Amino acid sequence: MQGNLLITKVFLFIVFFSICSFDSENEFSEPSEEIIANEVEKVTTTVEVREPENIFEIPYKHTYLEFENCSDYLGSENKVTCISGASIINTFEFNGSITNIEFFDNYLFVVLKNGKIIKFDILKNSSEEVFNISNNVRQRGMENGLLSLAMNPYESEFVVSYVNLDNKLIFELFSYENEVVNHKPVMKLLEIQSENDTHYGGKVIWSEKYKCFLGSIGDLQEANFESRIKSDPLDTSKVRGKIIGLNCDPLNLETAIMSKAEKSPIQNLIATGLRNPWQFLEFKDYLIIFDTGFTQNEELNITKYETNSQIFGWPVFEATKRSEDLDNIDNYSLDIYHWKNGQQSSALEYVYENSIKPSFYYNHNACNSPEYENCDGKSDIYRAAIIGGGLLNSPSSNYNFDIFFADHISQELFSFNLIERQLNIFPIRDLILVNIVKVFDSDLNQIIVGTDTGLLHIIQLP
Repeated sequence: MQGNLLITKVFLFIVFFSICSFDSENEFSEPSEEIIANEVEKVTTTVEVREPENIFEIPYKHTYLEFENCSDYLGSENKVTCISGASIINTFEFNGSITNIEFFDNYLFVVLKNGKIIKFDILKNSSEEVFNISNNVRQRGMENGLLSLAMNPYESEFVVSYVNLDNKLIFELFSYENEVVNHKPVMKLLEIQSENDTHYGGKVIWSEKYKCFLGSIGDLQEANFESRIKSDPLDTSKVRGKIIGLNCDPLNLETAIMSKAEKSPIQNLIATGLRNPWQFLEFKDYLIIFDTGFTQNEELNITKYETNSQIFGWPVFEATKRSEDLDNIDNYSLDIYHWKNGQQSSALEYVYENSIKPSFYYNHNACNSPEYENCDGKSDIYRAAIIGGGLLNSPSSNYNFDIFFADHISQELFSFNLIERQLNIFPIRDLILVNIVKVFDSDLNQIIVGTDTGLLHIIQLP
């Protein structure tokens, strides 16, 4: 019964949670001599990124690799290494699907889809429920419920994101006294009505860059043809398909792409042109976004905060591939324009010229075929959705500056190094239905993973 249930969940996930973006040739400079010499203190350096080459290659490039101990790979042209030996060394079970994890005050705060947050002490294996809005969260689909939590490290307050009973994605601010359990609602920072049960995004983080909370919003669309011709993720007057400042002072990060000049861009837009940024994180001045793809490619986007909002191309691009619908629709346009000094120009052309390509992407199928994405039936390898993520920042670790992430169904862990632009694949047989990946703030080379089945895995890296 459990096996059938698992198969059903995987199938439903493939149907409802197919998602992605495009490819950045961003290259990172080597760390300074001071960093290399630092064997004790935690690295606090800034990693510099070269100006991206925003020229999308059509057709986009693929690399196909076969491995003995890892699943085959099809994706962007990065160096890829298979590393055996990663293992689950401990597992804790929770009563509900784990949607997110927050480290705070020497505890893990485990976010459950059912509307509860559990304060968890790993060493003692003890749990305490500190938050419960189970009577006010929607659990009709696979992607809603209580989604995320972020703590303010300087004030006694936190933000949660959830989908309420009216199918609204909500980011709500709470304050507390002494302990998180002693909380009270302060205000709703953002509410977005959805007509579907998919692609909410819903991640919230505390930004050290801006000293405020940032939140992600998906395109709120089903995975169908219509979603590929909707301009909302690129429209700067709408919040769908964006990363946005929630309680920030006005940032004036404006790229004016709208239907009419008299409309105003939303203040505090950090990133636009995203499909479903289920997870994202901040490292120094850099934004790292895991954007789930549509029919073919999953994306890892790395970019530096700029004075303008960043454009990541959906629905015009999936990975570095131009949307097929652009060639299939007569006189295709985005029903929006790029505005500058009150003058309109082509939004499509502006997106072509200014979209940031992903630093890394991988294909759902992995087969050595000229058609690549038309590999159904030719390969037993299938990946479905990129799940972030954390960055290991520890000079004593072999994985320093590695970004760790997983795929929802593929039974493997990945890491992508900022400096070397190398991908590592770690096969882990019992790892499946991953919803969140985090890194311990230590030198232990351990990764923590939360799953849709309520399991919290501790993974030891080789």
